[in-house]
Amino acid sequence: MAAYYAPASAEELSVELGVAMPYLEDEIEVLLAAGIIRKTGEKYQTNIVVLTDEYEKEADKKMADFISGRADDIFEEIKMILPEVRKLDFTGKDYDDNRLLFMLLNIAVVNGFIYAQNESPYGDPPPLKLGGHGWVFGHDSGYDHCRFIGVSMHAELSESSSWFSAENYRAIGKCQLFNHWRFMEKAKLMIRAIDEKCADNLSENEQEQLEILIDGGFISACEGVMRAEFPVFSEDAYNKLTEDLLKPAIEKVAAMMTDVSDICEKLLKDYTPASVRDQCGPVAKINHRLESGAVLLETLLERGKLVLPKGKVPICTFGVRG
Repeated sequence: MAAYYAPASAEELSVELGVAMPYLEDEIEVLLAAGIIRKTGEKYQTNIVVLTDEYEKEADKKMADFISGRADDIFEEIKMILPEVRKLDFTGKDYDDNRLLFMLLNIAVVNGFIYAQNESPYGDPPPLKLGGHGWVFGHDSGYDHCRFIGVSMHAELSESSSWFSAENYRAIGKCQLFNHWRFMEKAKLMIRAIDEKCADNLSENEQEQLEILIDGGFISACEGVMRAEFPVFSEDAYNKLTEDLLKPAIEKVAAMMTDVSDICEKLLKDYTPASVRDQCGPVAKINHRLESGAVLLETLLERGKLVLPKGKVPICTFGVRG
């Protein structure tokens, strides 16, 4: 941040940061090698977009204001199809309306994000100095403005054609927390539960993770068989849902996400130095599209359209059996 808005010499950075030159020079070399900073003449400048606390507060307000006018329309679009959704082939069709509405909204967010990316992509990811391709950006306030505790949009394993999705919105943290620690073991168990496999011959680590998933309400194990305690669709039913019944809502969510990222891109350019403004488009799309889905959920909770269950219930988790 000391070299974000204007280039600074090593000496100036040393004074600003209170770090002795010998130590600072080593750090500068590391950041240069990674492309996080760049050299301009004899000075250095930050080479990535930083989402500052000041920017994120204004972006949060703009997102909330924009989504406020669309939330009820999207919700009514989803609520309207509930009777037809209950006719589909999936485990959980007997859940109450509130839980199914959480599920449908979450599926609309997941698919809306994908749809928005197809309609308005980030662009080709640039090469990274340490290898690979992608975008690097930062936050100067940690994750204070992040509305997710983790996202598993499409988790699959080679041993099965089934998959699951679990979105941990902060707003539903007391009901659902799919802990991403030891993720592969948890994912394996979740998919086995979708396929209703036996709970025998588990390793000590797998047994430990199974107990965590059972405690979190994601899986049950009865008479040696694991079962998913969240909606599980057949492939045909899921395709019918996303490509037909829920498609109008998905398209509305995608349009909302695209509009929000466009608004935030313009705003972000006001908070970034000219040297990194060309990175603002992809960064705004990556950071704010899913965030806008979370704001939509928060708005509906605030308006009482959705109500958090009192216990541990995986309300934003679903599976598809291959």
